Amino acid sequence: MLRGTKGNPTATSLRVRTSKATGLNYLKHAVPAYVLRDGHANGIMSRACTLDFKITVLEREAKKLAGIRRHKKGAPPTVTTWIGMSMDELQRVKMANKPWTQNRWPLLEKRMTRRDCLQWMKDAGYPEPPRSSCSYCPYHSNAEWQRLKTDEPEAFAQAVWYEKQLQKSMGRVERIDGVPYLHPTREPLDTIDFAKPLPQMDLWQDFNNECAGMCGA
Repeated sequence: MLRGTKGNPTATSLRVRTSKATGLNYLKHAVPAYVLRDGHANGIMSRACTLDFKITVLEREAKKLAGIRRHKKGAPPTVTTWIGMSMDELQRVKMANKPWTQNRWPLLEKRMTRRDCLQWMKDAGYPEPPRSSCSYCPYHSNAEWQRLKTDEPEAFAQAVWYEKQLQKSMGRVERIDGVPYLHPTREPLDTIDFAKPLPQMDLWQDFNNECAGMCGA
């Protein structure tokens, strides 16, 4: 098994840097947090976490394994990447955007749903797999936030801590006007009643900004 990393995404996303060119503070990596400015919703921060800490790392290691240094224009792909998306996630399926690789989805070929996968693991004697997304991912549904709060209080506490730290870090960035929150209601995570439905507009935004499919939950 080969493992690759680009460091700790939590620490990296909270680290305030200073530009040598402008002297201004900035955050290099960001999660798609919901921004509140002057008491009103002010969009969603751009997402860099999936690309920087997952896709780029996987592509780097795949090129090493395949010995790819430079791909000739027009040459067929030399790498096939298997991606474990199920039939429940068809909207997340994307073609490879690098000429040296092509994607394949074995679970879709077998028309397996998430429930089918869980049943297969149970039948094979494997434990039920845990959530693979970050505890503080803003793409969590209310059901997932409630599950974290009830079943994984330490993970939920980490998300509450992260939200507060992100707000502190963002407060030091001159070019960003607003306060980031992890929930679309733009309220402190530890004060939210997750039984209430999400705002309709934010549901629409979540659907169109859904995670690229490299993590779960």
